[in-house]
Amino acid sequence: PYGLEMEESWNIGLNLTHTIKLGGKDLTISLDGYHTRFENQVIVDLEDPRLVKFYNLEGKSFSNSLQFQAEFSPLKSLDLRIAYRFNDAKTTFSGELMEKPLSAKHRAFINAAYSTSNGWKFDATLNWQGKKRIPDTNSNPEIYRLEAWSKGYFLLNAHISKAWKEKFELYI
Repeated sequence: PYGLEMEESWNIGLNLTHTIKLGGKDLTISLDGYHTRFENQVIVDLEDPRLVKFYNLEGKSFSNSLQFQAEFSPLKSLDLRIAYRFNDAKTTFSGELMEKPLSAKHRAFINAAYSTSNGWKFDATLNWQGKKRIPDTNSNPEIYRLEAWSKGYFLLNAHISKAWKEKFELYI
């Protein structure tokens, strides 16, 4: 449709998972690595702040991802999880191989989930996203120009819920 060719890529990946006994409890550690190489890709080019261009890939495009994750339940009702992901994603925009815009190279999170026997559940996740490349805005008037990179940030999500006999649940 719209004169664009179908996307085509090659993917390869590996997952290693190992469980270790720690204080009589299971600590599960996972390591994932993936590589995607695009033979053809629909490019959404935002490099000109006045245009959004769609075209087929003319050059290289790839993504390398490495993720580490650890899961541990120190108590019967408490689950802890921590993860870190490194993404190296580059695409050719108008003949130049560049880091994929608006995509963090580094990401991490910590999650804690606790539940009680009477239906209460508590969950909190702290996410961190590293800096992201912002498409070039240098052709804008100076007042509307942005930095080349965004700042990293943290985001905290929390959830509290109460269930009654698996028929009704209230959450905040």
